[in-house]
Amino acid sequence: NLQNAKARVAQMDEWGIGVQIIYPSIFLGLSAKSPRTELVMARAYNRWLADICAQHKGRLYFVAVPSAQNIEESVADLQEWADKGACGILLRGYEDDKLLNHKHFWPLYKKAAQLDLPICIHIGNASTNYANIENSKSGYRNVLGNSMPTLIAFAALMLSQVPSKFPKLRIGFVEAASEWVPFAVHRCKKMLMHYGLRDNFDSIFAENRFYVTCEADEDVARIAKVTGP
Repeated sequence: NLQNAKARVAQMDEWGIGVQIIYPSIFLGLSAKSPRTELVMARAYNRWLADICAQHKGRLYFVAVPSAQNIEESVADLQEWADKGACGILLRGYEDDKLLNHKHFWPLYKKAAQLDLPICIHIGNASTNYANIENSKSGYRNVLGNSMPTLIAFAALMLSQVPSKFPKLRIGFVEAASEWVPFAVHRCKKMLMHYGLRDNFDSIFAENRFYVTCEADEDVARIAKVTGP
């Protein structure tokens, strides 16, 4: 609970946790109709967390939330958030009805690379229609639905110019587990090979600076055969 960050850090000490990186929950499925509303909410959230993290430097960091509908303003804000404890930038699987390889996001990627802030693609999306499908009314949440935008983002970026256009940009795929990786890479391989764009995939994760979070109960050794170390 960040309403009492001092108690949170004390519990981190008790559990032997050195650092926590804080991701939002409220923004994972939020789709603001008004660009102005989205910008105000993102800035308010970032300021709130920046103030908290400043009181616990070295222990608490946050992933800053940009406004996808206001890229120029978000780019202008990035230096401030980096100075105040942001260690990454949150994006969902698609934003503002755009895939993440869209040139709309390139100014954000350029600034993120300059500041050495990774793009952290979390489960979630900015589509009300998709959310209505994902959260079916059958009584159970669609556990595959909330991860699918991550796979879509992965393929869009793997098959795009973004990794080569921004050679210092790091991209993480966060909290969608990792067992989807062999499937997604296989599909991307077929596409790249079909068009004669690539025939060697042993180091494609390293070359693209792609990172994937895994869970403790996954077969990480099998997945590492695809991703590399």
